[in-house]
Amino acid sequence: MSAFPIASPAPLPVHGNRIRLARGRLITTVCRSLDALAHFRPEWDQLAESTGTPIYQSYDWCRVWWKHYGAGREPRIYVFRTDDNELVGIAPFCIDSVRIGPVRLRVAKIMGSDFGQAVCDLPLHRDWTEAIFFELIQRLIQDDRCDAIHIGPISELSPRLGSARAAARRLPGFVTILRDRVAARHADLVLPDSFDAYLTALSKNARKAVRKGAKRLHRDFAVDARFTINPPDIADQFNAFVQLHQQQWRATGRLGHFGDWPKAEPFHRDLARAMARHGRTLFLSLIADRRFVAGHYGYVFGQRFHWLLTGRAVDPSWEPYSLGKTSLMPLIEHLIDHGVRLLDASVGHYDYKLRLGAREHNVRSILVAANQPVVISRARAFCACADALHRLYYRLWYSRIAPRIPGRRRALRQSWIQSRL
Repeated sequence: MSAFPIASPAPLPVHGNRIRLARGRLITTVCRSLDALAHFRPEWDQLAESTGTPIYQSYDWCRVWWKHYGAGREPRIYVFRTDDNELVGIAPFCIDSVRIGPVRLRVAKIMGSDFGQAVCDLPLHRDWTEAIFFELIQRLIQDDRCDAIHIGPISELSPRLGSARAAARRLPGFVTILRDRVAARHADLVLPDSFDAYLTALSKNARKAVRKGAKRLHRDFAVDARFTINPPDIADQFNAFVQLHQQQWRATGRLGHFGDWPKAEPFHRDLARAMARHGRTLFLSLIADRRFVAGHYGYVFGQRFHWLLTGRAVDPSWEPYSLGKTSLMPLIEHLIDHGVRLLDASVGHYDYKLRLGAREHNVRSILVAANQPVVISRARAFCACADALHRLYYRLWYSRIAPRIPGRRRALRQSWIQSRL
């Protein structure tokens, strides 16, 4: 473990502009090894749960993500305590050197912010959030010589979003907010105290459609909704789910999540196993006459369920049963019965999620750059190249042209994944 604890009073910005902070001093420890923090996992996760942080910044998610995607990057895990030893923040970052054509940028990112569709939000105590961002920006730019810091993708609902902006704006001679943009849409569903209350809140048409599909399915088949949570059963269930998910997407000419994202299958296999040890991994399998026809995969973290992926049989004979919506109902009922109060429906716009009661909001991406003319020019050139790559490669080629061309398709390019700032 390489750690450097530094006790300092709450920092003051340049130009003497004072920042409003909690009382006391902020003690910062910088660690360059996730494995060295294994003993710290319970305290880390407890802070993440208590601050309403998504599972993507939990210890095990960061550890497994780093195992598969950390090559060529430098880890920086910041632990913040007060002078009376109260844990008030954890900020798992990595420093990445990203190149597009002739332009290279040394950028600090939140761990887990790429190679997937995570919504990142650091576990920081609300009374110390602005002070912590203030400290992070100075350390990453000045001590680690980063050209820029990427904060996001972060939900607009996050109470920490405003603090990140405020901290950067109080350092006008030190950094510049180069970009503050909407990067995606994100959906979630607030769950009531009972499943009956959930159904009642749906529109008449949505409620009718759900009940119609379920009634038909139970009429024609012996139906069983099975929940897999026990660690010994996770590996087999994961393999079955991957097969179903991939079959669904390949029937439409696309690769599916495990084909689109590099190393996605081994990453999620390790993740499911690691989270299962703490009772967080959850699979729902809808069985009709002993056939696995629909499934859902995700994680419980605190009172939130992260609904990551779905899979369903795509034979036309299954269309009258609305397997996607029908199979979601026992999952929602199970979550409500077990005290989950928020279903995180992941990134992306899907009309059916809205019809089933979800709400949508923006996910933002903020890029803070060192306020030096050469760095600002390089960062702007990088963003311009990244935007061009996104339009030409992802929107035109990968999303529109490639699915229409017969033959073997490849996963998303690493240069595109790492350049989305």
